[in-house]
Amino acid sequence: MNTKKHLLFLVSCIAYIILTKLIGFNWLYFGVLAIADHYYWNYINWTFWKKRTPKVEEKKSVFAEWFNAITFAVIGATLIHTFIIQPFTIPTSSMEKSMLIGDYLLVSKVNYGPNVPNTPLSVPFMHNVLVGTANTPSFTKSLQLGYNRLPGFTTVKNNDIVVFNYPVDKMQEDMPYDKKTHYVKRCVAIAGDSLEIIDQKVFINGTEQPLPDRSHGQFSYIVTTSGNGFREKFLLENEITEVYPLHEYEFTLEEEAQVRLFKEQAYIRNVDATDSLNTYRIVTQGVKLNANVLATYKGKKTINSLFLMMLTDNNVDLLQSLSTVTSVKKPALLPSQKGEVMFPKGNSFGWNTDNYGPIYIPRAGATIQLNNENIDMYAKIIGEYEANKLEQKDEGIYINDVLSTDFTFAMNYYWMMGDNRHNSLDSRFWGFVPENHVVGKPVLNWLSIDPNKKGLAKIRWNRMFTFIHGEGQAKSYLIHFLIFIGLWNIVSRFLLKKKTA
Repeated sequence: MNTKKHLLFLVSCIAYIILTKLIGFNWLYFGVLAIADHYYWNYINWTFWKKRTPKVEEKKSVFAEWFNAITFAVIGATLIHTFIIQPFTIPTSSMEKSMLIGDYLLVSKVNYGPNVPNTPLSVPFMHNVLVGTANTPSFTKSLQLGYNRLPGFTTVKNNDIVVFNYPVDKMQEDMPYDKKTHYVKRCVAIAGDSLEIIDQKVFINGTEQPLPDRSHGQFSYIVTTSGNGFREKFLLENEITEVYPLHEYEFTLEEEAQVRLFKEQAYIRNVDATDSLNTYRIVTQGVKLNANVLATYKGKKTINSLFLMMLTDNNVDLLQSLSTVTSVKKPALLPSQKGEVMFPKGNSFGWNTDNYGPIYIPRAGATIQLNNENIDMYAKIIGEYEANKLEQKDEGIYINDVLSTDFTFAMNYYWMMGDNRHNSLDSRFWGFVPENHVVGKPVLNWLSIDPNKKGLAKIRWNRMFTFIHGEGQAKSYLIHFLIFIGLWNIVSRFLLKKKTA
């Protein structure tokens, strides 16, 4: 009997897979699970419109029942997690104030179409490392299926917030792309766009692209106060969460070697000459200079209190209106925000976080001319993302051992940036995001925990059950959800009581 059942299952699956292949709609492959449930599990009532008649089967052991139930639950949850929707937490401030640290999101896989796992042999519910270990892989690279994406409802659009695999993740050697760490950023440019940043403003194909009205971009400012600073309550009430104390000193430095010595210290933010001869204004971040240093180099601490803050436009207006605030200014860029650290690494374009490009975002099927000026921009795409052999020789650029003056892209690429523009590790530093790295689209913020508060005040009630995308002020549907759950329970109890009566 079992042999006959197994044979029927196998024949049914083969016939169904052939039919699905002929139809060409890949989502139908999941019908194999329905066939498996029909033959083995019988957990789902596929004929829900009529009363289900229990099958008379031989009694199973407790172990067998538990094994079947757990297997079905793991398979079902894994499929939902992989192909339908996945939970995600905001761990960093790169998207402040559009998304906050402590936001818990549901990320839709069906909007852009879910990726069929490239690395299928992995432990369920563990993305890239085993829980409880520092860096032990939760997967094996012995089987790699390549890039396959099921049909989606839409494609990535400009200004979409997107969850993706961090392209330059080096957590483990030679990581499969689908096991790289998850990042969330805003897609400011899509395949085929030309991007340029001018004085912190993003231009796409020559047109300025303001942030959507539901977004709140942040930039860094140096805030100078005449007093001792700000009360924590004031900062939290106005959602000013990134505040870093700075310390300002005046030094008399008569030798250039002394000036260089201060500039070389990692904790020194600025060393600026003043109008006075041999007098320099030195700002430190996170470190107070001790009395010995002040005495040795003839220095003194200024009366003003300085802070580095990440602020929205509304925050800036608020602080400028305070009598205790003497100035709110944009700081000079640090070495970590300009020059050779920018993508492509080691470039001589003079780009920085506030002025960048123009740069072309590759589109599948588009062909570009290759030369010594642009090869560094697209080398990673050619050699790593699209798996070609790339060599640069004296006589030119070789792709797969062929001297090449052009290249045609096989995939679409995207340019991702954080809304917290001066505190975001994004495409300005590591370049393009290939389409096979796109994971999904955040759709719902179902919970939000404020790490700076205690008790029930930690819950940001107004952010619970809010939709991520949309126009106007985000509306919480928490009350609607609770009402729905209450009605569901009432109706379920009524039907159960009626059935048992």
